[in-house]
Amino acid sequence: MRSLTGAEVAARGVVLVIAGCGRLGYDPLVHTRLQDAAQVALPDARGAVEAATPDAEQPVEAPARPPVPDAAPEVGPDAAPPITFSYPNFASTTGLTLNGTAKVSGGVMVLAGTNTYQTGTFYLTNPLVLGRDTDLDAAFTIRITQQPALAGNFGPGDGMAFVLQNSPMGAKAVGDAGGGFGYGYLTPSLAFEFDLFKNPYDPAFDHVAFLRDGDVTKHLPSALAPPFDLKTGTPVYVWIEYRARAGQISAYLSRTASKPAAPSVQYGVDLPTAPGGRAFVGLAASAGPAVALFEVLALTITLSPAR
Repeated sequence: MRSLTGAEVAARGVVLVIAGCGRLGYDPLVHTRLQDAAQVALPDARGAVEAATPDAEQPVEAPARPPVPDAAPEVGPDAAPPITFSYPNFASTTGLTLNGTAKVSGGVMVLAGTNTYQTGTFYLTNPLVLGRDTDLDAAFTIRITQQPALAGNFGPGDGMAFVLQNSPMGAKAVGDAGGGFGYGYLTPSLAFEFDLFKNPYDPAFDHVAFLRDGDVTKHLPSALAPPFDLKTGTPVYVWIEYRARAGQISAYLSRTASKPAAPSVQYGVDLPTAPGGRAFVGLAASAGPAVALFEVLALTITLSPAR
């Protein structure tokens, strides 16, 4: 029986992490088992490893994970560089799942508003792991255009939202239409809304706010007027930043590609808890009898170790 070198033990451990986890990111359970394996056979002064028992050559297996029906591979931050998903346009939708009326036209993601009563969403196909030491940065460009010929007396509506959700529907999620923006009733979740239509629970002006667990009636921390008109048909640049160590998520809005110094909205939240440790990330929009055209021009999402 040939003894194993320390390098061979480490090499076998790497294969087990990749094959056993089925996900990107650091897994402390697997790491612990690999440490135990290394202690079973440590190199002596001559760089050789002697098997402790006849079973020493058996591979070290990663702890079994309970099966999750139709589960997509998770993506999480590693100890090294940040993980980034970048769509400077949507000429390619690889890695995305489109739902409802969402479609791509000329490299632009059109969610809703080419007609009345439309709801569209899209999400990264694989969920992101939201660790307690993980920062999240999202930057996206949207365009909201009034459709007076379709809306008639109802005016522009209803709205759109940036969404992090872990509902049973996963990347195929389409929430409540109309005032729900295609996000309503998705739980567990966290979202940032761009609301154009006054429902009974809304203020009398266009507003932005964070939302929790698909409840569009509770604005967090409150419903705030955006710094400019959202529905002029010109690009709106948005940055969403979560800082794990501060326990705070911030939203910045601008008419230019330069991020403002101060956020438009801030909300204290433990992001890993909000959607339940992982999230399908994307955008949703809906139009009822009140109509506006809701488009997404670009999207970048980055996970990185907390800083």
